[in-house]
Amino acid sequence: MWDQDNSKQIVPDFSWALSTALNPYDDKTLRVPMYMTSSYRERYKEPGVKMSMNPNSVSFRRPKRITEKKTQGGSTFMHWTDSSGRNNDILQLDFRGQTGNINLRRAARTKFDTGAPDAKGDPNWWGEMINRFENFATSSNSVAQPEPVGLDRDMSGATKLVKFWDLHRLITGPVVDKYGNPVLYHIYYSSPLFGNMYMKFSGHFSTGLDFEDVADQPFNKTYSFGFTVEDSQPPLHQIYESITFAIGQQFNNNNVGQRHAF
Repeated sequence: MWDQDNSKQIVPDFSWALSTALNPYDDKTLRVPMYMTSSYRERYKEPGVKMSMNPNSVSFRRPKRITEKKTQGGSTFMHWTDSSGRNNDILQLDFRGQTGNINLRRAARTKFDTGAPDAKGDPNWWGEMINRFENFATSSNSVAQPEPVGLDRDMSGATKLVKFWDLHRLITGPVVDKYGNPVLYHIYYSSPLFGNMYMKFSGHFSTGLDFEDVADQPFNKTYSFGFTVEDSQPPLHQIYESITFAIGQQFNNNNVGQRHAF
């Protein structure tokens, strides 16, 4: 019999398992993931996209709103400003990156088969016992969460592939909900450029997810997309004050701790 309720859980559960994989990277050098979501996903309690491989580069473009008018006496420049007198235009973000190794490695369920029979002649008894422990340890109710090791158990390729298409699903998501309310998209961005704080950019995706499938790189694909920033936290014109305050708090706290230590 077809169980409709259980069928709805197959893809979400598998997607959740991959999104919580302990080792989505090929090495141990982890960067702070970039997190992307939308007001639509937040409203319906759907998790956002935590990139397993951050984009290789992010371009920040914010041109000035200036109009040049040629006159007989030369050029006249007109600055279109806001209420505070600034002529800064809307910030545009351009993301370029690679998926990383999306090779799907197989034989995960046969890696424990030793071929050595037990006392009753069962050749796979040892593999079955370890598989039972593995299923228990990796269940959602277990405290133990062993890290997958070895080529046969490496889930990094599957994790990156699912993340890539989850990013595509986010970028192609609705711009208005079923009630006609606008959907706002958010990008939480961490970089040494912003010191010790997260930046939150809110706006909409200005371009779709462009990607290239090249034959000589079958398991590593390049992609790009654009984002238009309508608002940010902290506001763009207050980044200097926010960063200096955050850095000052960090160094002042460290100095206080050092004085107490002595």
